Amino acid sequence: MVTKGIVLFMLVILFASTDAATCGYDDAKLNRPTIGCILSCKVQGCETGACYLRDSRPICVCKRC
Repeated sequence: MVTKGIVLFMLVILFASTDAATCGYDDAKLNRPTIGCILSCKVQGCETGACYLRDSRPICVCKRC
């Protein structure tokens, strides 16, 4: 269980290291999730997430927390 958590944490760091990997501009315009966004939300205890534009910036919004 601990090893699975460490692997998930490392994947989140890998995918969240750049904004484009977490939520790209095109992903946010279509309100679709990316792997980085979903993994980031899973670490926070949420079931899923999707990318949205807020103030012309793509952000990851977690859902079902």
